Amino acid sequence: MASSTGIQVPELAHNSLGVADIAVQTVFLVLGLVAVCLRVWSRHLRLDSLQFNDWLIVAAMVLVTGRYFLEIFLVLLCGAGLHTSESIQLGSSTNMHYLIQLICTSDLLRITAVCLIQVAVLHHFLQRYPRFFVRWPIHLQLCLCIALWMASLVATAIVYAPHKLAYLDRHRSELQMLLMGTSITEVILNGFVVASSILILRNAVLTTAQEIVVACIYVLASSMIIISAIRIKIGLDINPQDLTFDYTRISLLSTVVLALGLLSSCLPLLSPAAGRIFQTTAFSPPLDAVATSPILLENRETTIVLGLPADGRPTPMVTITMPPLTKCLSERARDHITITSDWEIRSARNSARIERLSMRRG
Repeated sequence: MASSTGIQVPELAHNSLGVADIAVQTVFLVLGLVAVCLRVWSRHLRLDSLQFNDWLIVAAMVLVTGRYFLEIFLVLLCGAGLHTSESIQLGSSTNMHYLIQLICTSDLLRITAVCLIQVAVLHHFLQRYPRFFVRWPIHLQLCLCIALWMASLVATAIVYAPHKLAYLDRHRSELQMLLMGTSITEVILNGFVVASSILILRNAVLTTAQEIVVACIYVLASSMIIISAIRIKIGLDINPQDLTFDYTRISLLSTVVLALGLLSSCLPLLSPAAGRIFQTTAFSPPLDAVATSPILLENRETTIVLGLPADGRPTPMVTITMPPLTKCLSERARDHITITSDWEIRSARNSARIERLSMRRG
């Protein structure tokens, strides 16, 4: 039954893959939104303004949301998830002309979102770990990310050019090369980012909760690489004459990769929000890690006040929780007492000296 408005909602019962695509994308979109909101809230709890990498993550979340609505249009309007012959029978054949345009737009949004997430993670490394041996590889990776992003945009625009839409079956090799190229570059760059984080964190002193968070990040990153490899395998077998079915499988995996990228990029910055939600200080950095950090000690010709951000606001170092009986005896008793740090590092060109100011311990 033909219709000029596309696939109708009651006929979605025949499109199990399309319905699964929308359902999975909805779940992962909500997870990504929660992670980004918790990241922004963590900045607010630390009294910090949003940094450049935070805005990149927010922009990536906006692009992922826009891509989500495009995927809904692909399922409802063009019958994505069905075989092409079934889609033409249920919907209008003219809607197939919109299929490639929507796929092209969705791929452009996906490529840009992946680039923004990778650049945000690398920028966070530059801000958090300003050592020389960390800076130059990160700058090199930033250049690679931006260059490959621009190359992917140009390649996508060329392969999905309007004059090729009617002869897509003749350009199967170009379509496969595009899908393989973008997927392989994502895998390589994600591997570089994971390797960089391992080198950076190998000397870090972490609490048990922080070690669990780092392990979760590596699990998410490894899952991204594995899923991207599976997407490459599907791209090798893609059939342009049955693009509505094959593309939906690729899109489903791409959505999972984007969501895992957002989660893994936000997890390292969620300690303030996690501490507030679970009412614990397990996610705070230990005092020994701050006092003996080799990353901070190498930054010479500067004066660093540990526990104090650049704007001078104190950062909680230790939180003492009052016993329940004490809080019951006093109506005005505080739930906890926060002790801030007054440690200072002063260093010159050829020497580094750690000086501890007066700190009373009760």
